[in-house]
Amino acid sequence: NTKFLTNFTNASIIDHSMAHNLITYNDTQINTSVKKYGSGSIYFDGTGDILYIENSPLTFDFGTGQFTLEFWCQVPSDAATTSLQMLMSNEGSTWATGGISYYVIYTDGVGNHTFPFYVNDAPTNPVLNAVDDLRDGNWHHHAIVRGTSGSMAYFIDGTRKSTRTYTGIVGNDARFMRIGGLSTTQRTAEFYLDELRVTYGVSRYDPSQTSVTIPTKAFANK
Repeated sequence: NTKFLTNFTNASIIDHSMAHNLITYNDTQINTSVKKYGSGSIYFDGTGDILYIENSPLTFDFGTGQFTLEFWCQVPSDAATTSLQMLMSNEGSTWATGGISYYVIYTDGVGNHTFPFYVNDAPTNPVLNAVDDLRDGNWHHHAIVRGTSGSMAYFIDGTRKSTRTYTGIVGNDARFMRIGGLSTTQRTAEFYLDELRVTYGVSRYDPSQTSVTIPTKAFANK
Protein backbone atom coordinates (compact mmCIF):
# COMPACT_ATOMS: atom_id res chain seq x y z
CA ASN A 1 0.00 0.00 0.00
CA THR A 2 2.99 2.35 -0.25
CA LYS A 3 2.05 5.15 -2.65
CA PHE A 4 5.10 7.38 -2.27
CA LEU A 5 8.60 6.74 -0.93
CA THR A 6 11.78 8.75 -1.23
CA ASN A 7 14.90 8.36 0.90
CA PHE A 8 17.32 10.70 -0.90
CA THR A 9 20.14 8.17 -1.22
CA ASN A 10 23.01 8.25 -3.73
CA ALA A 11 22.52 12.01 -4.21
CA SER A 12 19.21 11.35 -5.94
CA ILE A 13 15.72 12.76 -5.48
CA ILE A 14 13.43 10.05 -6.79
CA ASP A 15 10.18 8.35 -5.84
CA HIS A 16 10.80 4.64 -5.33
CA SER A 17 7.12 3.91 -5.91
CA MET A 18 7.89 4.97 -9.51
CA ALA A 19 4.67 6.96 -9.72
CA HIS A 20 5.83 10.59 -9.57
CA ASN A 21 8.13 13.12 -11.15
CA LEU A 22 9.92 15.28 -8.58
CA ILE A 23 10.90 18.81 -9.56
CA THR A 24 13.26 20.97 -7.51
CA TYR A 25 13.29 24.75 -7.49
CA ASN A 26 16.20 27.08 -6.69
CA ASP A 27 19.01 25.21 -4.93
CA THR A 28 16.98 22.43 -3.32
CA GLN A 29 19.53 19.64 -3.07
CA ILE A 30 20.78 16.52 -1.32
CA ASN A 31 23.01 17.09 1.69
CA THR A 32 25.35 14.14 2.20
CA SER A 33 26.71 15.27 5.57
CA VAL A 34 23.35 15.52 7.34
CA LYS A 35 21.16 12.42 7.13
CA LYS A 36 19.22 10.00 9.26
CA TYR A 37 19.83 6.90 7.15
CA GLY A 38 21.54 6.12 3.89
CA SER A 39 23.81 8.59 2.17
CA GLY A 40 21.91 11.87 2.34
CA SER A 41 18.83 13.93 3.12
CA ILE A 42 17.13 16.74 1.24
CA TYR A 43 17.76 20.26 2.53
CA PHE A 44 15.40 23.23 2.26
CA ASP A 45 17.16 26.48 3.19
CA GLY A 46 14.05 28.58 3.82
CA THR A 47 14.76 31.07 1.04
CA GLY A 48 12.78 29.56 -1.82
CA ASP A 49 13.75 25.89 -2.00
CA ILE A 50 10.76 23.79 -3.05
CA LEU A 51 10.20 20.16 -4.02
CA TYR A 52 7.22 19.89 -6.36
CA ILE A 53 5.62 16.47 -6.68
CA GLU A 54 4.00 15.97 -10.07
CA ASN A 55 1.19 13.44 -10.46
CA SER A 56 0.62 13.80 -6.72
CA PRO A 57 -3.09 14.66 -6.35
CA LEU A 58 -4.22 11.06 -5.92
CA THR A 59 -1.20 10.13 -3.79
CA PHE A 60 -1.96 12.78 -1.20
CA ASP A 61 -5.74 12.41 -1.48
CA PHE A 62 -6.57 10.06 1.37
CA GLY A 63 -10.31 10.59 1.12
CA THR A 64 -12.05 9.39 4.25
CA GLY A 65 -9.95 6.24 4.62
CA GLN A 66 -7.02 5.09 6.66
CA PHE A 67 -3.53 6.36 5.89
CA THR A 68 -0.02 6.90 7.23
CA LEU A 69 2.18 9.90 6.47
CA GLU A 70 5.63 9.59 8.01
CA PHE A 71 9.15 10.96 7.69
CA TRP A 72 12.27 12.00 9.57
CA CYS A 73 12.85 15.74 9.96
CA GLN A 74 15.62 17.87 11.44
CA VAL A 75 15.14 21.60 12.07
CA PRO A 76 18.37 23.51 12.77
CA SER A 77 18.60 25.01 16.25
CA ASP A 78 19.15 28.46 14.73
CA ALA A 79 16.21 28.24 12.30
CA ALA A 80 13.89 31.23 12.06
CA THR A 81 10.91 31.45 14.40
CA THR A 82 8.68 33.49 12.11
CA SER A 83 5.16 32.22 11.59
CA LEU A 84 3.72 30.50 8.53
CA GLN A 85 6.65 28.20 7.78
CA MET A 86 5.29 25.44 5.59
CA LEU A 87 6.49 21.86 5.68
CA MET A 88 4.20 20.64 2.89
CA SER A 89 0.93 21.68 1.31
CA ASN A 90 -1.52 20.98 -1.48
CA GLU A 91 -3.56 23.97 -0.39
CA GLY A 92 -2.79 25.96 -3.51
CA SER A 93 -3.67 29.65 -3.79
CA THR A 94 -7.05 29.08 -2.19
CA TRP A 95 -8.47 26.54 0.21
CA ALA A 96 -9.94 23.48 -1.46
CA THR A 97 -11.92 20.66 0.12
CA GLY A 98 -9.57 18.40 2.03
CA GLY A 99 -6.53 20.56 1.27
CA ILE A 100 -3.54 19.84 3.51
CA SER A 101 -1.47 22.59 5.12
CA TYR A 102 1.29 21.12 7.27
CA TYR A 103 3.53 23.66 8.97
CA VAL A 104 6.81 23.67 10.84
CA ILE A 105 5.61 26.74 12.76
CA TYR A 106 2.27 28.51 12.65
CA THR A 107 1.22 31.38 14.91
CA ASP A 108 -2.35 32.58 15.33
CA GLY A 109 -4.47 34.37 17.93
CA VAL A 110 -4.29 31.37 20.23
CA GLY A 111 -0.49 31.15 20.19
CA ASN A 112 2.27 29.13 18.59
CA HIS A 113 1.52 25.82 16.94
CA THR A 114 4.52 23.62 16.18
CA PHE A 115 4.14 21.11 13.37
CA PRO A 116 0.37 21.60 13.09
CA PHE A 117 -1.45 19.52 10.49
CA TYR A 118 -4.39 21.46 9.04
CA VAL A 119 -7.08 20.10 6.74
CA ASN A 120 -9.67 22.24 4.97
CA ASP A 121 -13.11 21.79 6.61
CA ALA A 122 -11.32 22.30 9.91
CA PRO A 123 -9.33 25.47 9.12
CA THR A 124 -9.66 27.32 12.42
CA ASN A 125 -7.69 24.77 14.42
CA PRO A 126 -5.12 22.17 13.45
CA VAL A 127 -6.54 18.70 13.06
CA LEU A 128 -3.41 17.54 14.88
CA ASN A 129 -0.71 19.54 16.64
CA ALA A 130 2.66 18.33 17.88
CA VAL A 131 3.24 21.32 20.22
CA ASP A 132 6.90 20.45 20.87
CA ASP A 133 9.54 22.97 19.79
CA LEU A 134 11.78 20.81 17.65
CA ARG A 135 14.30 23.44 16.56
CA ASP A 136 17.09 21.46 18.21
CA GLY A 137 19.24 20.20 15.34
CA ASN A 138 18.25 16.58 16.01
CA TRP A 139 16.41 14.05 13.87
CA HIS A 140 12.81 13.30 14.87
CA HIS A 141 10.43 10.73 13.46
CA HIS A 142 6.97 12.12 12.61
CA ALA A 143 3.94 9.94 11.88
CA ILE A 144 0.40 11.09 11.20
CA VAL A 145 -2.10 8.26 11.00
CA ARG A 146 -5.81 7.68 10.63
CA GLY A 147 -7.22 4.33 11.64
CA THR A 148 -10.76 3.00 11.85
CA SER A 149 -13.75 5.26 12.55
CA GLY A 150 -11.72 8.39 11.82
CA SER A 151 -9.37 7.94 14.78
CA MET A 152 -6.29 10.08 14.10
CA ALA A 153 -3.03 10.50 15.98
CA TYR A 154 0.28 12.33 15.69
CA PHE A 155 3.37 10.50 16.94
CA ILE A 156 6.79 12.07 17.40
CA ASP A 157 9.65 9.68 18.11
CA GLY A 158 7.06 7.06 18.97
CA THR A 159 5.19 9.14 21.56
CA ARG A 160 1.63 10.19 20.84
CA LYS A 161 1.35 13.98 21.00
CA SER A 162 -2.15 14.64 19.68
CA THR A 163 -5.35 12.76 18.88
CA ARG A 164 -8.62 13.59 17.20
CA THR A 165 -11.55 11.88 15.57
CA TYR A 166 -11.92 13.28 12.07
CA THR A 167 -14.00 11.50 9.44
CA GLY A 168 -13.82 14.19 6.76
CA ILE A 169 -11.77 14.20 3.56
CA VAL A 170 -8.00 14.52 3.95
CA GLY A 171 -6.15 15.58 0.80
CA ASN A 172 -7.36 16.89 -2.51
CA ASP A 173 -7.42 15.09 -5.86
CA ALA A 174 -6.90 18.28 -7.89
CA ARG A 175 -3.88 19.86 -6.18
CA PHE A 176 -0.18 19.06 -6.41
CA MET A 177 1.91 18.67 -3.27
CA ARG A 178 4.73 21.09 -2.51
CA ILE A 179 7.38 20.51 0.14
CA GLY A 180 9.42 23.34 1.66
CA GLY A 181 6.88 26.12 1.22
CA LEU A 182 3.60 27.12 -0.32
CA SER A 183 5.63 28.51 -3.22
CA THR A 184 9.20 29.70 -3.77
CA THR A 185 8.23 33.07 -2.27
CA GLN A 186 5.56 32.14 0.26
CA ARG A 187 5.72 30.40 3.65
CA THR A 188 9.13 28.82 3.12
CA ALA A 189 10.92 26.93 5.91
CA GLU A 190 14.38 25.61 6.74
CA PHE A 191 14.70 21.91 7.52
CA TYR A 192 16.20 18.59 6.47
CA LEU A 193 13.93 15.74 5.38
CA ASP A 194 14.66 12.03 5.10
CA GLU A 195 12.68 8.82 4.54
CA LEU A 196 9.33 10.27 3.45
CA ARG A 197 6.70 7.55 3.02
CA VAL A 198 2.96 7.71 2.25
CA THR A 199 0.79 4.66 2.81
CA TYR A 200 -2.83 4.27 1.71
CA GLY A 201 -5.48 2.19 3.42
CA VAL A 202 -3.31 1.31 6.42
CA SER A 203 -2.55 2.94 9.74
CA ARG A 204 0.97 1.64 10.33
CA TYR A 205 0.83 2.86 13.93
CA ASP A 206 -2.15 2.26 16.21
CA PRO A 207 -3.73 5.65 17.04
CA SER A 208 -5.17 4.24 20.27
CA GLN A 209 -1.69 3.66 21.71
CA THR A 210 0.25 6.31 23.62
CA SER A 211 3.57 4.99 22.35
CA VAL A 212 4.63 2.95 19.32
CA THR A 213 7.84 1.46 17.94
CA ILE A 214 9.47 3.64 15.29
CA PRO A 215 11.67 2.51 12.37
CA THR A 216 15.31 1.75 13.16
CA LYS A 217 16.54 1.59 9.58
CA ALA A 218 15.78 3.01 6.15
CA PHE A 219 12.53 1.98 4.49
CA ALA A 220 12.84 -0.71 1.85
CA ASN A 221 12.57 0.69 -1.67
CA LYS A 222 9.14 -0.75 -2.33
